[in-house]
Amino acid sequence: IQIVFGLSIAFAASSFFLSFFSFGGGALV
Repeated sequence: IQIVFGLSIAFAASSFFLSFFSFGGGALV
């Protein structure tokens, strides 16, 4: 279950980073 929990955290972090990067890119452009 730790693997699933870690995967969930990684997915959430990746999604947050992608969203932040997309927002930053849009603001920069």
